[in-house]
Amino acid sequence: MDGDPDNIRRIRASALYWNSKLRAEDAFVTRENVNGLLIRFGFVDDLGLLSIDVDGIDYWVFDAITVARPRIAVVEYNHRFGPTRSVTIPYDPKFVRRRDDPSWLVCGASLAAIVTAAERKGMSLVGCNSFGNNAFFVRDDVRPAWMPALTAKEGFVSGRFREAMVVNGETRALSEDEEQALVGGATLVEIG
Repeated sequence: MDGDPDNIRRIRASALYWNSKLRAEDAFVTRENVNGLLIRFGFVDDLGLLSIDVDGIDYWVFDAITVARPRIAVVEYNHRFGPTRSVTIPYDPKFVRRRDDPSWLVCGASLAAIVTAAERKGMSLVGCNSFGNNAFFVRDDVRPAWMPALTAKEGFVSGRFREAMVVNGETRALSEDEEQALVGGATLVEIG
């Protein structure tokens, strides 16, 4: 599911789409509609894999899911919030990162906030990708004994990428200090 019709058209035009029997649906996902969309498209109960990457309200969407029990979940996190803060952006069902956040930095949720939502679903953090933006969770009833559950601090990987933004008419990548200054002044919701 993707909220941008152009993305859906590109996916459907790809040979990979028809060759692999994929299904791409144009849907702007919110916490209010995520369960209905999962039911409508047949993704309920025991799922193999669920991926949440909506560039903004990821925590709110992931936390709202009640009709599906993924064995594995991949959820995007914002490394700029650090390894221990449990925060997310305030909920706005119409949030679009590149429209609503001119810095492109104040979006999504910290890894600790995502871990909190996963734990309520009976899932454990088992690692993050090396790029520092996706966390991997496994449902506890299927997680093998050899695969340890990690805390957010243990599993955290700092982002190995930079975002470009327009500053005084010039496109440039901000330094880590400049990024932290923007993020530090943002209004965030504490997740407990």
